[in-house]
Amino acid sequence: MRRSQMNWLLGIELTHVPYKGSPREVQDLAAGRINIAFGTQALTQSLVEAKKLRMLAMTGNERLELLPQVPTMTEAAGFTSTA
Repeated sequence: MRRSQMNWLLGIELTHVPYKGSPREVQDLAAGRINIAFGTQALTQSLVEAKKLRMLAMTGNERLELLPQVPTMTEAAGFTSTA
């Protein structure tokens, strides 16, 4: 899905901010320097469990056993995954 499509579907304007690595992105997210990110479960799970981050949804067709409270993108916003 292109960014413009996601902006339209969500009714918000997202700006792509490139990072050289995910750890720095997650640090900036937890510190409040950015508002939203697409990250990996491996990097974000401990921060979600510590309630320092809130995971809105995850890609994939099924919820993770480790984070059963986090809905899939399909459940949360009607997006479908082709992965």
